[in-house]
Amino acid sequence: DYPLRKDADQYNFITYLNNYAVGCSRNKDWEQAQYYFNKLSAIVPNSNQIEIKIFEYLSCNYLNLLIENVDLTKMKQELPKIELGLKKYNSKITPLFKKIIQFNLCYAYFLLEDYKKAQHYNFIIVNEKDDSFRSDVYLISRIIQFILHYKMKNIDLYESFYNALKYLFEQKNINYDLYNSFLTFIKQIIHDDDIMVFKDYKEELVKIIEVPKERKLLSNFNILSWIESEIKGVSMAECLKTYNTKFS
Repeated sequence: DYPLRKDADQYNFITYLNNYAVGCSRNKDWEQAQYYFNKLSAIVPNSNQIEIKIFEYLSCNYLNLLIENVDLTKMKQELPKIELGLKKYNSKITPLFKKIIQFNLCYAYFLLEDYKKAQHYNFIIVNEKDDSFRSDVYLISRIIQFILHYKMKNIDLYESFYNALKYLFEQKNINYDLYNSFLTFIKQIIHDDDIMVFKDYKEELVKIIEVPKERKLLSNFNILSWIESEIKGVSMAECLKTYNTKFS
């Protein structure tokens, strides 16, 4: 546990704990990742800087662990704490961490089916002037924006959203089949919101994610699990658990 380093250099110590936790999380070793995150959260910070950094690590990486593990119970426990921290530390939070935290809050609330809260954090990300800071987060957030409109039955916004997203993809020269196929899917939904559209798109997605770089995009937001949930009439969280088991 690096006891000497813990006393002499707390900043390095919490960074080590965070890195170990993230490494375990990437290896799907949830129990060991939880162990390191618990040790990180138990640390009494010796400065305001350390306090903020612990908040950043936990709010970004621990929440990401809960999303990957689809642990809805712990999400419900952690989300209020994270939201309080965002208000408390606000501008002191590193911009990169803040954007990822906001995205994770959006994803977590989506899995909890609190679409208004999810939309709140999604709105913050997609309305920032500079989308180049984390262009991947911005891009998937724009896709989630449509999914939220769909869940909240904002039918009158579909057409304008499609046109805006099409323009964005052209400007950014998006060359991922998964994202471009989603654009086509939106167009089909506008003209015919039928379950068969979802079933056909699922078949297309399954083929697309056979390519590793395409499947990796699902780690940002699992579009396939959402499509599956609409077909089966169940929660996305349920389908995400099944997907994670299949590809673990």
